[in-house]
Amino acid sequence: MSHQFADAWPGKDVERFKGSQNGSVILIVLMLLVILSIIGVTSTNTTVTENFIVRNSAIRKQNMMMADTVAAEALQQILDAGMTDAAIVNPPLLTEAQINPIFTTVAWVHDDDNMAADAGFTWNNWYSQATGPLLDNANSAISQAVTLNNGTGISEVLVDRGGLAAPPRYALAGWTTVTGGSLKMTSMTRRTARVLVEYMSEDFGVVRLTVGVERWFM
Repeated sequence: MSHQFADAWPGKDVERFKGSQNGSVILIVLMLLVILSIIGVTSTNTTVTENFIVRNSAIRKQNMMMADTVAAEALQQILDAGMTDAAIVNPPLLTEAQINPIFTTVAWVHDDDNMAADAGFTWNNWYSQATGPLLDNANSAISQAVTLNNGTGISEVLVDRGGLAAPPRYALAGWTTVTGGSLKMTSMTRRTARVLVEYMSEDFGVVRLTVGVERWFM
C-alpha cells in the first residue's frame, strides 16, 4: 500500500511543486515592496508640499509684519512733527512744514492730488503693478526700524533674506483738508493723508500697504 502511494507521488514531482510555491512567494513579496515604495514616495511628496505651504505662509506673515512696522514708523514721524522734545535727537523730529507737501523738500512727502507728477506713479497701479517697485530713492524713505538694529547696524531679517538691495520703503500722500467735526479750533486745520508702504522682494513677494492718518495743523 505504501509502495503504491510512493509510486503515485514520485519525489521529483514533490520537489517541483515546492519550487513553484517559492516563485509565487517571491512575486508577492516584490509586489508588496512596489506598493510600499509607491506609498513612501507619495507620503514624501505630500510632506514636502506641506512644508512649502507652511514656509510660504510664514514668509507672508513676516512680510506683513515688516510692512506694519514700517507704517508705524512713518505714522510716528508724522504725528510727532512740530513737537519740541530736546531728548529726541536721533532721528530728529520733523517740523509741520516738512510734512506739508506745499512747503517741504522731504523726498517722501507728496501731494495726494499730484502723485503722478510728484512721485512718478498713479493710484491705478499701486496694488496692481508687479513688474517693479513704485517707491524708490527719489520718492520715498527706507525704514530705520527694519533696516537697523543695535548690534550690527543691519537688520538680520534682510540679511537672511538677501533683501538689502530692496528694503521696505514708505512715503506720505497728503494732505486733504477736512471740514466739520466736533472739535472747533479756529486756529488749527484738520487734514487727512495716506501713508504708503512697499516691500518688493525678488524671492519673497510684494507687499503694498496703505494706512490713513489724520492730524491737526497750526
